Amino acid sequence: MPAHSSILWDGRYRITNSTDEVLQVGPHTELLPPSEIRGLPPSMQRHMARISPQIRAHGETEAGADEASAHATVEPAFPLFDRFLAETDLPLADAVARLFGRKAYLPPPA
Repeated sequence: MPAHSSILWDGRYRITNSTDEVLQVGPHTELLPPSEIRGLPPSMQRHMARISPQIRAHGETEAGADEASAHATVEPAFPLFDRFLAETDLPLADAVARLFGRKAYLPPPA
């Protein structure tokens, strides 16, 4: 992932690289930290790790992933609303965005 760029990863996450470095984005190969997966069975923990993005500086191993990911922004993507949004869908889109911790959508031009 080039420096100062944004990508849509796996159709589900928008990742923004705000560094001057090239970052590498891929699925996790180890379990996620316990704070992110409280109380889930081991099989679900492994599944969540495989479908979540891991970010590291280009050429680094998993040990450098935490430092690189601190400089990247990962937020859920909603292609249904991100590409085209009719005014009648705005309340629904805003409700979904709030549930996932995203900002409200801008209203369409008048």
